[in-house]
Order: sequence, then structure tokens, then C-alpha cells
Amino acid sequence: MRSSKKIAPARGKSWGYLKKQKVNHESKVQDVSLISNRFSSFFKGYDEHFRSSTRTVAGTAQWYGRGLMTTRRRNCQSMAMELGAVNDQQLHHMLTQAKWDAGQLMDRVTADFEQLIEDHGLSGDLALLMDESSFPKKGKHSAGVSRQYCGQRGKVNNCQVGVFGALSAGSIVNLVQAKLYQPGKAVSKIDYAQAIIKHVTEDLKKAGQWVCFDAFYGQDTALLASLVKARMEFVADVPDRHRKWLKPFQMRVPKRAGNRGRQPIHARPTEPSVSLREYVRSLGRKDWRTIVVRHQSRGKLKAKFHRKDVYLLNPLTGKRMKLILLIGKDPDGTIKYSLCKAPKYVRTRTLAYRQCKRYFVEQSFREGKMGLGLNEYQTRSELGWVRHMALCMLTQLFINTEKLRHKTRNRLKLSAGDILRLIQCKTVFYENDIDKLFRMILRKQPFRQRSLENLFNLRI
Repeated sequence: MRSSKKIAPARGKSWGYLKKQKVNHESKVQDVSLISNRFSSFFKGYDEHFRSSTRTVAGTAQWYGRGLMTTRRRNCQSMAMELGAVNDQQLHHMLTQAKWDAGQLMDRVTADFEQLIEDHGLSGDLALLMDESSFPKKGKHSAGVSRQYCGQRGKVNNCQVGVFGALSAGSIVNLVQAKLYQPGKAVSKIDYAQAIIKHVTEDLKKAGQWVCFDAFYGQDTALLASLVKARMEFVADVPDRHRKWLKPFQMRVPKRAGNRGRQPIHARPTEPSVSLREYVRSLGRKDWRTIVVRHQSRGKLKAKFHRKDVYLLNPLTGKRMKLILLIGKDPDGTIKYSLCKAPKYVRTRTLAYRQCKRYFVEQSFREGKMGLGLNEYQTRSELGWVRHMALCMLTQLFINTEKLRHKTRNRLKLSAGDILRLIQCKTVFYENDIDKLFRMILRKQPFRQRSLENLFNLRI
């Protein structure tokens, strides 16, 4: 299957570099052409999760996963029309009525992703990232749908909101847990996030190095206090209006000033608090430190950071707790505030890297929605929603497995879009020459092998 066409050199790459890449060109093309076949064997390893005592829907689930990667619209009717091997009733029955546990499948994906990361030497960078994602919906009969803030639309809209947990190491990230938020019930989004963190770290005993979440969850002091009690390291973004104490304080009942009014009975901090917005205005040039955070496709990511020990009132014990305030300032002037729990010996560079790590949970949502139809489901029940998310997570695990496989075996950096295009090129709706597609992927490869390692490992 050797191509007679020349591979045009990309910008900054010599013909000698591309000549070396063409040595194993045929074997690499044959390897990437088998991605679709490897998906079948990959999915067979999870057949046990789709079986009951009398029936199995493993074959239907496999076609559903293949439809998530290859079809143009990812709902039961469209996938059945384009795949041709199953009908929409089979797919819908598997998603809503068949007997199988989506929670067990998510736990298996969590364990297998951690094992995948450990096999490639990235376990020291494993982090649990928490975030929510919204899905615009019409009507009012779907589970959890209501008028609430929709991040995809940037305003209050009719939508569903899910709380997700993702594991990330290096530049590899995979969604592993999900819960559908039900407005009007006693359980809040923060309760769901806390439940996911406890389930992954305590029940599944996954050794994530730290937990990371945005300002919506970081502003809840009770959540931070629970993580401190569990002795877990975390990086929690907080809004600039939050008030912290810069000095250690004691809780004392203040004395009444004068003889008028009631005598105070509640203890208050003995030191005044300050808002983060006021504190950052008091900083001078010498208080900031420029740090190279991590590698990226355009080079090294740099920003200015400031570190300070601060104190918060622990709502669980009524005493103070000590955390690290990390303030990051991007070159465009954007300021980001984070509260960190870490040992004293952890360097500011490490905390800055952890603060910027939350970017990858957004990458997982982008890959899921644009490539795997994470938001294109058509089911009303909570059970169908959870099962769709579990199958998307399993398919995303396969894509990450292929990323690391080709990085190790073929020395190639493949994105999720590259892998999906390679799988789609054999379908009737995406008839492309795999050799031509491979040449396009080859043109995007980093110039030096060191750059390839940096894009996967990230750390400076």
C-alpha cells in the first residue's frame, strides 16, 4: 500500500526529516488502518457489563459506540439509518430498558484509565478534575430540565446540567463519572461533586495526586473543609470578591462598645479580613514571579504568579484553617485566584502547573461534544442520560488508548479528531483515502522528538 506521491515538507521541516518519517510509512499506514478493527476487540473486553442472567445487549452497545464515532448525528434514529446493522428500537431499548449498570461501567472506565496512565509512566501527574456541563433542551418532560444557567448558551436557558469528574495525566484526559443535576431536589451540584470525589478516592481507591475545580465549587468553604479533613490536596478557583484573613486569628466573643444594645454572644475573628480584589491591588512588581507553567503546541506557557498563606474559617470545626492563596496573571491581564492545599515543600511552580491543569476538563468536554455526540442524545429519562454518558466515556477511553499506542509504537501525535477521521474514512459517508489522510497527519507532527514528548508529558 505504498503511495507514489511525495510528502510535501511542512513549514520548518526539511526533506531529510520527512525522509526519515517515510522509512516506516507503509507499516504505520497499515497500523492506523486497523483502528476500526481494534475497536471491536476493545469493546469485547466490556461485554460482561452489558449482560444479565438471561440476555445480553453487548452487540447493540458496540454498535452504539461505533455510531458515536462515525455517524453525522448521534441519536438512535440517525445512527440506525447510517449504520444499517441495527434498528433504532434496539438502540433505544439498550439505552433505556435493558438491564445493565452504567455506574459499574463508569467505575471500570475509571480503573482502566488509571491503569493505562500507569503503564505509560504518567501516574505521578494523575489529577481528578471536577466541572459541570450544560445541554440545551426543548420542552419540559426530560429529567432534570428547567430554566437554569446554560454555559453553552452563556445565559439562563432551558437545559439539563450534569456534574462530571475527569481524570487527567499529561495531556491525556478522560471523563469517568457523571451525575445529572435535578433542580428542586435537596441534593445540590456541590453535593454531587463531593459524592464523586469521595467515590473515586475512597470507594474506588484511585490515587489521584490532587483535585481541581472552578470557582463555583471553590467558593463553598464546607467543600474545602471536607477535603482538608480527608487530607486531600486540591486547587480550587475562587471569585475575587471572597474575603480571606492574611494573619492567624482567634475566635473570641467581642465586648460590647458602650452600654447600649445587646451583649454579643457569638465568637468572631480577632483579625480583619480582606477581599482578594483589594489584596491584589496592594501588590507591587516585586511581589510577582514569572513562571514557565507547561508546554503547549505553540511553545512554553508563561504567566506571573503570587503566593501567600491565608486563613479561612472552617465551618465544620468553627476554627481557622490555613491554605495557600495562588494568584495567576496572564499576559493579557486576566487574573485568576485559587486556594490550594499542599505540603509546605511544594514549589510555586508546581502549584502554578496545577492551577492551569483545569484547562483539560474543558478539552474533554470539547472532544466529547464535537467528536462523540456527548450532547446529541435523545432520551428523556435519567437512566438513559447516564447510560449515554457512560458509553461516551468508554468510547473516549478507546480514543485515549489509541493516542498513547501511536505515540509509543509509531512516534506519532494523534488528536481525537485524527483518530475519528481515520475510523470514519472507511464508512460509506466518509470515503477518503487513508494514505492521503495519513500524509496530512504526518505534516502536523512536531519537528523534534523532544517536542512530541513535551506535548504528552507537559511538565517543564
